[in-house]
Amino acid sequence: MSAYKQRNLGIISLPTDIKYRNWSKDLTKWRIENDAQLAQYITYDNKYRLNKNTLAVYEFKQNPILGKYKAVSFDLNRGIVLSQKSTHAMRQGLMRHAVHCDMIWQRMLAREAGVDIYQGIVMYNVLYFSMHAFSGNFFTD
Repeated sequence: MSAYKQRNLGIISLPTDIKYRNWSKDLTKWRIENDAQLAQYITYDNKYRLNKNTLAVYEFKQNPILGKYKAVSFDLNRGIVLSQKSTHAMRQGLMRHAVHCDMIWQRMLAREAGVDIYQGIVMYNVLYFSMHAFSGNFFTD
């Protein structure tokens, strides 16, 4: 179960064994606390920030893993990252440190969804839309 290299992704530091294909919040907690083979992929970082390599984040604020870790992030380069910060704090850190964060999020979401950046994108209670979407003369008689 070593890390492997894929084109354009660099080194992947997540488990590749077939038994680690499926994850859920409950399964993540159980595996981290009980699966010794997973230890080589786990890192501890209380300053972890969400980034383009973050695949998923699970919140364990109400029932911390190992009694103290409130969040688990699956990061392509860092592996499984345990943090004492909550996912809300991680999101706030991203917002605080990213330049033009809304634009970056909009472009990333549009690229992942395969839509044009001029289309509106709704994510929970946030609407991302282009300031230039209706600047042209779209409506003519």
